Amino acid sequence: MSEHSRPTPSGTVRYDPRNDEPLTIAVVRAVAAATDTPMTELDPLYHAVDTDALGRLFEPSAEGVRAHGSVTFEYAGCRITVDADGEITVSRRR
Repeated sequence: MSEHSRPTPSGTVRYDPRNDEPLTIAVVRAVAAATDTPMTELDPLYHAVDTDALGRLFEPSAEGVRAHGSVTFEYAGCRITVDADGEITVSRRR
């Protein structure tokens, strides 16, 4: 796991869209860490969200990194919120 995607105690990771790691991988890494589940044992992310659309929504534009917007969805027993500022928040459902 790279430094930018290490979970904090609150279940939040930082994602840099200029990094080589796709956003979808960063989301799965964050969920795996929050649930203490190996990435390979999680269902494919595309079962929960349109992964192509997610990637396009937060990819850098011609003007640079997007500054606004967020998307929230359910995946692997968690609520995931991805913000344009690079924050991925994982909240386990109870």
